[in-house]
Amino acid sequence: MEAYSEAFEKLNGVHSLSDVLQVCQYFATLSQYSRNQSAQSDARFEYRGKAVAERIWWEAERDTWLLLLRIHKIFALEEANSNQGPEPKVILEWLECTFDPREAASSIPISEHHRLKSNTVDRSIPDSEASAIRVSQTVYFFVRSGQHKNAIEFCKQQNEAWRGASLREALVTKERKQAKRHALWKESCFQLARHGSSNTYERALYATLCGDLEIALSVCFTWRDILWCFLKCKENSQSEELLQLRETRTKLMRMNIPAIVRETKERGGSLEIPIMQKFADLQMSLLLGQTHQIDIILQSMLEDARNTKSGDELSFDVLRFVTHFQAIIGRLAKDRKREGFDTLLTAYVDALRAKQMAILAPPYISQLDTPLQAEIFSRFLLGDAIDKSNELRPYNLTVVKDSSEFSKRSELIKAAERNHLDIGAILYKMLETILETHEVEPGSTTDVDQLPQRTEREDMLVNMFIWYANQGSHKDGLYWGTSIVRRFLAAGKPFPIVELVKEFSQKVISADMLKADQGRTGDDADNIVLYVREWKGYLKFYEAFSAYQTWLKEDKQPSDDTEEYTSAMKNATKQAESALQGTLSNSWLLDAYDADGVDLQDVQRTYELQTIREIWVPEMIVWLHRILYNTRTIMKENLDKSLSIAELAVSEKDGIYAEVQKAKKADVILDLLRLSFLAKLKVQDVDRLQ
Repeated sequence: MEAYSEAFEKLNGVHSLSDVLQVCQYFATLSQYSRNQSAQSDARFEYRGKAVAERIWWEAERDTWLLLLRIHKIFALEEANSNQGPEPKVILEWLECTFDPREAASSIPISEHHRLKSNTVDRSIPDSEASAIRVSQTVYFFVRSGQHKNAIEFCKQQNEAWRGASLREALVTKERKQAKRHALWKESCFQLARHGSSNTYERALYATLCGDLEIALSVCFTWRDILWCFLKCKENSQSEELLQLRETRTKLMRMNIPAIVRETKERGGSLEIPIMQKFADLQMSLLLGQTHQIDIILQSMLEDARNTKSGDELSFDVLRFVTHFQAIIGRLAKDRKREGFDTLLTAYVDALRAKQMAILAPPYISQLDTPLQAEIFSRFLLGDAIDKSNELRPYNLTVVKDSSEFSKRSELIKAAERNHLDIGAILYKMLETILETHEVEPGSTTDVDQLPQRTEREDMLVNMFIWYANQGSHKDGLYWGTSIVRRFLAAGKPFPIVELVKEFSQKVISADMLKADQGRTGDDADNIVLYVREWKGYLKFYEAFSAYQTWLKEDKQPSDDTEEYTSAMKNATKQAESALQGTLSNSWLLDAYDADGVDLQDVQRTYELQTIREIWVPEMIVWLHRILYNTRTIMKENLDKSLSIAELAVSEKDGIYAEVQKAKKADVILDLLRLSFLAKLKVQDVDRLQ
């Protein structure tokens, strides 16, 4: 399968016909190789029945690729209106190069064996009847496969030089033919075919050489043998006309390739093996240039494969062949879109995944539209390492160099890049998949102690984004960095962004880029500026969130009121207070979006930014109050500061009051202020008593 994927990958950037044909030839070579492998298993009696079936399949597939390779011009748009079909010479080459004497011998109907062996044999030839038939059959098969020289050499080896001499005239080129001699030879062939005492194969051989169709057909039992016989007789009766065959010659000259193929189909009958009949129908449709009929046959092959398997499982070989064949046909037909091709590709990609061959899928996924690419490939990246607990085994794309999970996904991503997949869209689809079951209602509890921690899937995705952003430009890094942080925060999940913001700030988003918004306002604030402002807003949130987490850790330490604890607590409190106040008092994220934007993407971005403010502005007020209120004993001024939260919560300056109202957090903040007020009363009572 690796070889098929590598060959298919070449189609992604192909513009020349020769490259497409090279891929087609490669598919034929692969089929021949697989056929040989099956034949070896058959010879060793290893799973013989299965090996025989596989050999038959690979031969049929190989022959179909070789036919398409030879008649590809029939699918070109400029020749679509031609009803003459391919050149007879091209078809003859295919029929001869794919002829297998063993297959021909085994395809003779049982009812015909007696007739073929009961013919009289010239007793002057020093050989037994059976031997004579065998020699005649072998010579015929050599000619049938286009090997005239080998036929002559075989006759010499059998001490029948006279028979070889009778074939030599067929090798004489048109330029070197002597008219009288050739006419005499043709007449001799006709007499041997009609009135000689030779056996059936010998009569058929000479009938073919002189164009005597009806006699020549006597040993043809498959549609391909019949087609070869028609074309060979037509070829051999073009230059010289035997009076005895005038009627036959006239009939053949009037028949074009489509007419001959249809006649062949009527005479050939049906094959016993259903899949072989499908291939025969496909090959005849190729010869006729019936693209619509080809689609129907390929679909029928898939349906038959589905019906012969348990459930909805497709035969992988059928699916593989149909997928690659449709792709090549599409290229040869000037990239015309094949109906249902996306569904076919998706089915094949899923089959590769089921066989643990996801690494081979990118060339096929690249043929799909971008949204479908993202949906399918994101499933690969999310699902390949899922174990029984439905969790991803931990690994780090940026750190763990020898992890199997790193290797698996990094190779997948590299293959995706090589095939021009939109990695950013894929990773963002992964993000949406991860978060689709996690929705946060503004106003719900989002205290850090109760917030969901990072999952292994989220860690994986963040590391992938970091890795991907490092491969591209700073501009792309800014876009994807803001996009993923925005999506996580809008879903109420701040923990995954910590590593992302830190890594992007250090490695991806340059300091010069962060100066892009200086001195630019109003209409001058283009998308880059808006994204820079958005990223600066996330940096502020990152600092505030990290400082609050540090404060929480200190707050949970044993409160033995030691000097060391008090010092650490005061320091953490000052840093957290400063970070939160700095975020809340600077119109956080309000300058990062244009509320009048009409672009659909901008509308979604604006909605997410508004959701972030609605969730986190009230929450940061709650955090700030908690910091100040809980440290009122070691920092007495903080009690009054906790009461001043009321002024912050109702501030119109930075849009804070609007967010508190939308989030329906006014009652929560009011309850916190009551705690501060009661604590203030207690302090005042104590002071009076003292």
